[in-house]
Amino acid sequence: MDNRNYDGILWTQKPNGYWVNGKREYQHRYVYEKLTGLKVFDYQVVHHLDSDPSNNTAENLVCMNKEDHYYLHGKIKIGKKRPLWVRDKISKKMNGIKRSEETRKKISESGKGRIPWNKGKTGNLEIY
Repeated sequence: MDNRNYDGILWTQKPNGYWVNGKREYQHRYVYEKLTGLKVFDYQVVHHLDSDPSNNTAENLVCMNKEDHYYLHGKIKIGKKRPLWVRDKISKKMNGIKRSEETRKKISESGKGRIPWNKGKTGNLEIY
């Protein structure tokens, strides 16, 4: 796919990886609308399945509402708890990171005196 001259329109790549045209339209939204014949409304987003904003092929794009998109990326917390799959992803990123003794003490001290988010709550609160 030629991102620079898609459908006879000149597109430029922004520093964040997304392609835009002179009308400030995003290429991935344009491609999705053109290939599906469906309008993408303001309350919707076109998501890149592989998280690569420059990969605007049909099989990599899916339309969803903004709330689902935020949830997908873990930007919405349920109470103070993120969904399990988001926490697992974060844990994998943190795996193997060595913290100094001083940093561990600061983390430990910062949590003292706080009321746990689940204090007094019963039942299975895990989100699947």
